[in-house]
Amino acid sequence: MQRLACLVSLLASALVTMPASAGTWPQLGGNPQHTGYSSEDLRPPFRIKWNVQFQPERLYPAVQAVVADGRAFLGTESGNFYALSMADGSRAWKFPAEGDGPIGPILHAAAVADGRVFFASMDGCVYALEAATGKKVWKFDSRMRTGFSAAVLLADGSLFAVNRGGTVFALKPSDGSEVWAARLDCPLLQSPAWNDGRLYVSGMDMRLYALDSKTGHVLWKTEPIRGVAFKDYWPLVYRGMVIVRPMGGREGFAFQEATGKPVDLPLPGAICMNGALPPPCVDGEGQLVTSMSLKGSWHAGWGRVNVDAKTVQEISTDTEGWGNGDENMTPNAAGRLIFVMHCEEGNAQYTGCYDIPSKTWTRIKGGPWLNMVTNCQGGGASQALAVDGVLLHVSMHGLRCFVGGSDAPR
Repeated sequence: MQRLACLVSLLASALVTMPASAGTWPQLGGNPQHTGYSSEDLRPPFRIKWNVQFQPERLYPAVQAVVADGRAFLGTESGNFYALSMADGSRAWKFPAEGDGPIGPILHAAAVADGRVFFASMDGCVYALEAATGKKVWKFDSRMRTGFSAAVLLADGSLFAVNRGGTVFALKPSDGSEVWAARLDCPLLQSPAWNDGRLYVSGMDMRLYALDSKTGHVLWKTEPIRGVAFKDYWPLVYRGMVIVRPMGGREGFAFQEATGKPVDLPLPGAICMNGALPPPCVDGEGQLVTSMSLKGSWHAGWGRVNVDAKTVQEISTDTEGWGNGDENMTPNAAGRLIFVMHCEEGNAQYTGCYDIPSKTWTRIKGGPWLNMVTNCQGGGASQALAVDGVLLHVSMHGLRCFVGGSDAPR
């Protein structure tokens, strides 16, 4: 009986970590739980396939592209939203198109499904566009000029968006009409997560909330969590837990999905220029990957957290697997690999991938791995994603596409 329960747990974990379908990365973290894992079988060495720069437009550091039907979608701080060909990075379309009025800055990831792409803007509006053409399908105006700086989320038949002024909206993806709105009375700067009928929202009052995703009713909320802010990143939902990592501290915190009660789980972290620390991702063996301070060193490294045994294994193998203790390093995983995208100010190149079976580290070249113009990482950093046989990453106002193994161009 115990073996059966373990198998069910592992199957549930595997289903949670899978994006919607092959060749698709439909929303932030790949799914509503934000696990950051893909089943793509990528292998090093990695080299640039194409590189699209958006200057003089800027990309907000935490922006992640989403992918569907052979195109990548993302928006800029100038309020332009782009569709790029996955084949060569060429522009398929741009919104607003000629004749459309300007919109506000787009500061986080979009979501794509059923031939439409959705995103929220600092102008206080949420947009739906035809993914094939960029034509506007609908526009939802919150009438709140505090705007949206978090990623939208598709789950449970709704599109969810959290407003900086403290309101959570559930919209109909078909027409943008409001299903419900719930006010939490605190700024909401971090992207929500979802699982099993619950929407998880972390507020600037330093509490984690669970809302019924059908009604918006608050099911539970935690006591204030140690830290100074929840911004830029997102909760991770995994194995019956919701994991958050606040700005202003090192460690992460885990809570039971059903009750909001704390879970005793080691979730180490590392200093990050007083900026927002990324949450863990899930790797191909179902373990959590997290940044951590290396013993006896000011350097930051990487560890894997075994959820069942509640142990931490350090996986930084040499200086190229380390990072500076004051810079952003955001993990994702694909197949047997763990990717670490080290976003910094240009003096240390520690971006690479770790092969779990062979326990080897391979450098990924093709930077610069910059997410800022000064030595300040308060704006977070972008998580890479593995999809459609390639690796995509936003860095220093550009989207880079990498191909690996024998297919890597030289």
